[in-house]
Amino acid sequence: MRIAILGGSFDPIHNGHLAAAESVAETFQVDELHFVPAFTPPHKTSRGMTSPFHRFAMVALATISIDRFRTSTIEVDALEKRYTVETLEAMKKSFPRADLLFIIGTDMYQEIENWRDYRRLFELAHLVIVNRPGFPFRDDVAPFQLIKEKTVKPACKPPGFLSAVHRAADFVHGNPR
Repeated sequence: MRIAILGGSFDPIHNGHLAAAESVAETFQVDELHFVPAFTPPHKTSRGMTSPFHRFAMVALATISIDRFRTSTIEVDALEKRYTVETLEAMKKSFPRADLLFIIGTDMYQEIENWRDYRRLFELAHLVIVNRPGFPFRDDVAPFQLIKEKTVKPACKPPGFLSAVHRAADFVHGNPR
């Protein structure tokens, strides 16, 4: 089973989230794609944010019509700030035989070195890096160097919305370029 995970504040969830999720699901042939609304995102202040329970409900309503989409309560149920590494560890425990893919935008990828135990993310899941307008993919970010050490080479950026997905797709499918 292949499970993709897309976390975020989703305040609110929008068509960009859904389009990216659907593209990743198709590109990587995932069986399930789990949206994980954060209780309190570690990199944002919760002041002025919509309640995590309302954000969860918005995500559930936005994704209910797509069979392979799931809305996870894993972070909302914690009732406190959770870090991505903790969420991925819990997902790995819940789905021990699954191939996990963690979806991250180029905006957050540029800051990943500041994330808690970020190198562990590469042990827990394959990273799928989705292009976000205004945040070009940077191959000088340390995690990319880590990926290159694992024989993944950068691919030419195809035009369009998901420029970095194909690079990660080759990695997941065992075809590094």
